[in-house]
Amino acid sequence: MNLLRHPLGLASMASLPLLLFATAFVLLAGVLLFAFRDINAMLEQAAEQKIPVLTQTTALVRECEWLRGMMFRLMQTDSELVREAIIITLKERIDEAGEMASRLEAIGLYKDKVESLKEQLSSLDGIAYDVNTLITRWIILREQRQNQVKSLRSLSEELIALDVSGVEQLEAWKQGAYRVLSLLLVLSTDLDVPYGLRVTSEMYEWVRNVRADLSRVPSTPHISGMVEAANHLYDKLILCAQGENGIIPSFKRQHAVSQQFAALTIRMDALSESIMIVAGQLMAQAKTDAEHARDGFSERVSGLSGLLYGFVVLVLAVIAATYLYLARHVIRPVIRLNNCMRLRTQGFSANIPYDGAWEIREMARSVFYFVSEIEHREHELRESHAGLEEQVATRTAELKRLSNRLLQAQEEERFKLAAELHDDIGATMGVIKFGIERALLMLDRPDAIKVQEPLNEAVDLVKGLARQLRRIQNELRPAHIDVGLLTSLEWFCKDYQGAYSHLRLDLAADVDENDIPMTLRIVLFRVIQESLNNIAKHSGATSVKIRLQKQGNTLKVSVTDNGVGFDITAAMGMQETGRGLKSMRERVELSGGTFIIRSKPNKGTQLTACWKIN
Repeated sequence: MNLLRHPLGLASMASLPLLLFATAFVLLAGVLLFAFRDINAMLEQAAEQKIPVLTQTTALVRECEWLRGMMFRLMQTDSELVREAIIITLKERIDEAGEMASRLEAIGLYKDKVESLKEQLSSLDGIAYDVNTLITRWIILREQRQNQVKSLRSLSEELIALDVSGVEQLEAWKQGAYRVLSLLLVLSTDLDVPYGLRVTSEMYEWVRNVRADLSRVPSTPHISGMVEAANHLYDKLILCAQGENGIIPSFKRQHAVSQQFAALTIRMDALSESIMIVAGQLMAQAKTDAEHARDGFSERVSGLSGLLYGFVVLVLAVIAATYLYLARHVIRPVIRLNNCMRLRTQGFSANIPYDGAWEIREMARSVFYFVSEIEHREHELRESHAGLEEQVATRTAELKRLSNRLLQAQEEERFKLAAELHDDIGATMGVIKFGIERALLMLDRPDAIKVQEPLNEAVDLVKGLARQLRRIQNELRPAHIDVGLLTSLEWFCKDYQGAYSHLRLDLAADVDENDIPMTLRIVLFRVIQESLNNIAKHSGATSVKIRLQKQGNTLKVSVTDNGVGFDITAAMGMQETGRGLKSMRERVELSGGTFIIRSKPNKGTQLTACWKIN
């Protein structure tokens, strides 16, 4: 009663059908033992009488199949050493096949077929020799063709070197000669016969055209050298095409070899097929003899077949019952549980089954607990991740907006300051200058000479102050930036080159003005301006290259010099140099770009800034 209260486990489910299967297997083994003792005696008798004949026949058939395959391999190889090795091996194996046929003939079976097979093997030896001869001729023709191709290439170089410019007939002749050369090169490749004949016909037509063009050349003294060179090249071209070893005779000889090779292939196929037919007949005869022996064996076994079939059915029934039992109580519950887990992992809803053996039910409960816990944690993680992504996106957009606004406000303030300097202070200085100059004119008397000198000095000071104001105004807001960035850069580089004549400045812009956003134009100008100022002050360079280009959706500017270079870490810590580099980096990064410095002592410096643009 206690046993009935506990569910059956997997071990109990598997042990009962396995016990039944073992019992049936032992009974079947006992019956088969007695049956095979009688069968073994019959096999020994058959081995003594029929196996030697079957062995010899099978070996002979396999030898014939191998010979056939080696013949086709001989027809495909180009290496002379490989062909010699294959021919030697073929002769040895043909002799071995003949010895096998002689042994069958000595047994006294299949006499007519064996004699026919020996004759065909002898013919196969002759075909191997013919194949070797044809392949040798084919290789010689191929080497000749390679030499012809070299001659054509040399002739092509001479034709290219021939200068016939200015003579219309010679230019037409040269184009026709090019066409003849190209057709000869095509004809020197492996072509099928119809296409080769079409190429040959077209080449003859072009040769006639070339000869006609050459005959129409006027005989004037100043082009006589060109005509003589053209005639010489024409003769060489005709020799390459129609000479004894020319392209066209080689093509015809190659065509003849191909026809002989095709005929030999047909002969080889027919002989191989005949050999295989005779060998198949031998095998069929041996098979017939074996079937007669098998019939006798079947008569002896028929008395035991009924009992054997009964035991086989019993074993199959036990196996089927075992499979059905295990499938219902073990396999199907596991499959359902696995399918449920797969659906749950893919995001679908599925109920976890709780049937089958008690171990499977307990496993299903554990799986349900872990799956529920994992889904709960995944849900919390997704919610947290979504919130973080939203916060990051919001903060990023806000920072970008503030950065752009900061740059815009900075440039607006500079523009306003430049305008005030120009409109107010500049105008005032102009009034002062003109007033002092008028005073000088009014005081232009002999007794006022002492007054003119300080007034002249004041005028000079006012002029210098005006120049200084214009310089400050240009630094705060370049005068030409509203005209266009590229134009401003060209003017700035021109002024820079004039101020530093020892520097060779190379500016190259591979970008359209409209592709540069308005917010980046002043940033680009400031980066290039600050870079050139640093080069003039610190680098000792003699050459500077500025490259502005757009690659896809990336805007890139680079400034490269051949100066003394510097240690980047040390330079960033210096007050003057470090402030300029940091200013450029901050300006680029605040505008949404990346700033890279590459420099080594005595290796020059390269500054690169990149922006992603729409």
